[in-house]
Amino acid sequence: MVDEIARLIYNSKNTIILADACAIRHRVLDELHELIEKTQLPTFVSPMGKGAVNEEFEGYGGVYVGDVSRDEVRQRVDDAELILYVGGLQSDFNSGGFTYRIAKKNTVEFHSDHMKIRYSEFPGIRMPSVLRKLLDKLDYSKIQTHPIPDISNTIPSHVQESDSQEINHAWFWPRVGQWLREGDVIITETFVFPIMNYH
Repeated sequence: MVDEIARLIYNSKNTIILADACAIRHRVLDELHELIEKTQLPTFVSPMGKGAVNEEFEGYGGVYVGDVSRDEVRQRVDDAELILYVGGLQSDFNSGGFTYRIAKKNTVEFHSDHMKIRYSEFPGIRMPSVLRKLLDKLDYSKIQTHPIPDISNTIPSHVQESDSQEINHAWFWPRVGQWLREGDVIITETFVFPIMNYH
């Protein structure tokens, strides 16, 4: 299995790493960070994978949330020839309403109790041991890398200014990144709207 993952990495001209929630929950961050540092592959996170990767890493590419992603991030992940998907957790919130465009034929999935390599599933094989063996096996000189997208906190060019006093989603969300500073603490939670039946 490790030989096959290595072969796929060597043959790919456009490999990325996508880190998700279970990389944190199942404590493979040391292995994940070593993989990122040694391969220098562009690395993205899911919303629930935020914090798994040092965002000051030169190859950090941003947050991938399917169709809800920034255009340059979505295109970079969707177009990847090979995705090393570490600790995947595809819930509705975490995947932009299940709008991930990650093709199985382009994906190696590392999970807590199984592995998936393209269309094949390997039950009972855990990601910590596979990651460790892969780190020891890889010839890093054979890995091809591509530049990551610019993810500066500037307001995207397609966002128009408005003279309105109304604060709406179209105005608010493109500006949030400009207001945050290193050391800020932000607490968020998903919201479930109750469905009411009125007669």
